Amino acid sequence: MIWSFARGSRSRNWAITCCMPWADEAGPTAPVPSFLAAACGGAGGVEAGLCALALTHGTVPPTLNLDNPDPDCPLDFVAHEARERALRHTMSNSFGFGGTNATLVLSRWEG
Repeated sequence: MIWSFARGSRSRNWAITCCMPWADEAGPTAPVPSFLAAACGGAGGVEAGLCALALTHGTVPPTLNLDNPDPDCPLDFVAHEARERALRHTMSNSFGFGGTNATLVLSRWEG
């Protein structure tokens, strides 16, 4: 893992667990940068699409190449293979260069 990605992942995990102390009980976490590579500005849109697909199909996408998760992070990461899960909500966090940050929450249509 490249150092900047490791530092960024650690920072994202810290932000999620600080802002949502219940995050370890909320369900699986699937950071998707592992297969988006350097999509930069397009990553948020792709991730929003993946969230919509996860809601539609009830499948949480995997985090590729997650062989050694940080033992200090309490989140339930989905490593290597997708996981079936009935989802009602998904959340996409996008952290960009220069402090551009956004969070998008999608909910399953129950109508």
